[in-house]
Amino acid sequence: MDAPKGNDGVMFYFRGVKIKDLHINLEICDTPSLNFEAVAMSELEDATAVLVVFDLSNEASFTFAQAIVKKLLKVNVDVFLVANKCDFKKEVTEKKIKSFSK
Repeated sequence: MDAPKGNDGVMFYFRGVKIKDLHINLEICDTPSLNFEAVAMSELEDATAVLVVFDLSNEASFTFAQAIVKKLLKVNVDVFLVANKCDFKKEVTEKKIKSFSK
């Protein structure tokens, strides 16, 4: 992966990936949750898909991720909700995640 570029806590990563005969260019925009509204929505103009990552050990992280997913569903983009910190004590239950994901 190329060296990250960014400012104001927002990091951009660029990477080309080849899967069989298909070459995919990835642009990963890592934004702190506080900057999401200001930065990320403007970065979605050409996006095909968005990964929204939340912390399983933090209920507030999941609540924020839910709000972001709801906004993204109004944009023409595929949205994937991803849980991280699976090795920590979980505050967010699988039942909550499945309920929201329906």
